[in-house]
Amino acid sequence: MRVELAVAVFGVAAFAAALTGCPGQTPVCARYVECQAAIDPAVDTTPWQQEGSCWRLPESARSCDAQCDVALTALRQTPSPPASCLDDSTD
Repeated sequence: MRVELAVAVFGVAAFAAALTGCPGQTPVCARYVECQAAIDPAVDTTPWQQEGSCWRLPESARSCDAQCDVALTALRQTPSPPASCLDDSTD
């Protein structure tokens, strides 16, 4: 039942995103959220998470994607960044 509900919710969210032109969370923001949590889980990354406010409008999605890129680049400069912060081909 939970799997069916999750699939239904995901389908509705994907449909809504398609109607509004919002791309949903970008790969760079997913990486930023994961990296930030590994470095300091107390930092609030709610806007950049999968269901965050960043992905409600195309304009905010573009801005948030740029913010994530800048933040992730900075986090990668920390001494001994965790593996979740390291560059890979998904960004």
